[in-house]
Amino acid sequence: MTKEREYATYQIWIKKGHKLYSYFLEMCQNAKNLYNTTNFYIRQVYTALRTDQPLQPLQQEVLHTLQTHIETMNENQLNAYQKRVQKQKEKPVKEQKEMKCNLFTLPTKEKSFLSYHFLDCLFKTMKQQDYMNLPAQTNQAVMKKLYQNWKSFFASMKAYQKHPSTFTGRPRIPKYIKSSMKEIVFTNQVCKL
Repeated sequence: MTKEREYATYQIWIKKGHKLYSYFLEMCQNAKNLYNTTNFYIRQVYTALRTDQPLQPLQQEVLHTLQTHIETMNENQLNAYQKRVQKQKEKPVKEQKEMKCNLFTLPTKEKSFLSYHFLDCLFKTMKQQDYMNLPAQTNQAVMKKLYQNWKSFFASMKAYQKHPSTFTGRPRIPKYIKSSMKEIVFTNQVCKL
């Protein structure tokens, strides 16, 4: 008797003639747009706060966007925290967990990198078009992939500072995607096969 194998991940290739081709094409284009938009925000803030030179217009625009939305983001965080606390109060005392309210702060020279949670909340608050064009877990997966790339950049920079001879050059920050599409991830909660 042979056992049937189960895979946790499926990769499905859809040809141009398939009825869902145009849907997935649009989703892949939206994923590329979200990846580049997220990278744009991270790069603008990261470079703006790490230099002593006057800010470029795009850097000013992004920093202004953050300042404009930070209050609403923190209100949303506080409302979510209060709902979680209320839910915990409904449970028996022994099962209750301690809750913590995580409010956001604007980036500084010392902490110039925007966190995933900060940008995720910002895009939800400002109803960023590229973010809203994708299903919830799909857009988060696109952003998390970019954050993995930035994490690799920081790890490479640490290694470069210790042993520059092992590198062919100084590591560079993650680039924008030039192709028209980016791969996307659909979880079992987003779609059914």
